[in-house]
Amino acid sequence: MIYSGEFELTSANRFNRELWREEAKLDSVLSSASQEMDRAERSLSQMMDNNTSRGLAAVRRIKRQHNLEGVYGTLAELFDVSDRYRTAVEVTAGQSLFHYIVDNDETATKVLEILQKEKAGRVTFMPLNRLRSKPPNVPRASDTIPMLDKLQFDPAYERAFQHVFGKTIICPNLQVAAQYARSHGVNAITPEGDRSDKRGALTGGYHDSRQSRLDAVKNVGKWRDEYESKRNRGTEIRKE
Repeated sequence: MIYSGEFELTSANRFNRELWREEAKLDSVLSSASQEMDRAERSLSQMMDNNTSRGLAAVRRIKRQHNLEGVYGTLAELFDVSDRYRTAVEVTAGQSLFHYIVDNDETATKVLEILQKEKAGRVTFMPLNRLRSKPPNVPRASDTIPMLDKLQFDPAYERAFQHVFGKTIICPNLQVAAQYARSHGVNAITPEGDRSDKRGALTGGYHDSRQSRLDAVKNVGKWRDEYESKRNRGTEIRKE
């Protein structure tokens, strides 16, 4: 029995030493993830005005503090698109990328009241229950692609994506884009970001893909997930 007890004690000590080693290693990884997350957030905040940056940070905090279920995220956080069409999508969405999708106007009002009380920046909300979009007259042809077809998102957010991207098609060049914009009353854009709207205006030129807001959003999300995962594991280790 004495031998058995010593064996159990030795096993427990070995287990604890392993946890201590993992905790020490985890502290270093957590610190690194925190620094990368801060760097990514600073880079993203430089792509929007200060009021919006402060507002989005405040909404995330309010969602956590008040345990709000219907506060889903910014438009940019809630979809994926291939690199081929990323520029076209960014140009089409513009600042709508940072609009916050919520379940209804009651939730939006609740968060806005807190933002106003705390003077914590400004945010545009997209309440799903208030969004209405008529089915657009989008042409179906070999030289056009409805932009919505190139986005991957949860169908629960369909109204928000229809609102922002539903009237836009992707065309191989600006000449084709201008033709469809006039004939069908839609916004047409090339993969490079040159576009023609239904009123006949043409917009184009150089687009710096290195300053991608979508890439910046995904990078922030990656480091937030990494930080939360390592922090949760640290909590588990301390409990053990």
